[in-house]
Amino acid sequence: MNLGGAYRFLGRYDEAIETFRKALQFQPDYLPARVSLAGTYVLAGREEEARSEAAEVTRIDPQFSLERYARMIPFRQPLVDESVKAWRKAGLK
Repeated sequence: MNLGGAYRFLGRYDEAIETFRKALQFQPDYLPARVSLAGTYVLAGREEEARSEAAEVTRIDPQFSLERYARMIPFRQPLVDESVKAWRKAGLK
């Protein structure tokens, strides 16, 4: 997860996507990896795949709250805002 996040924040979206997907091979219902993958797909311009990941997030946690999730992110506000914007575009609420 940390490596995927580092790739994402460096703008290396393909490497981030590959890393998050590897994490999901070990734990397919790991919510943070699904959420991160959805946002990274948006940033990479792959919105259909982002929406598919957002659907997986709500399948795993039907009560998922983007607002609640965003409060748990230990990053500076501009990075949180960028992530929330991408997640919303993916279809997360």
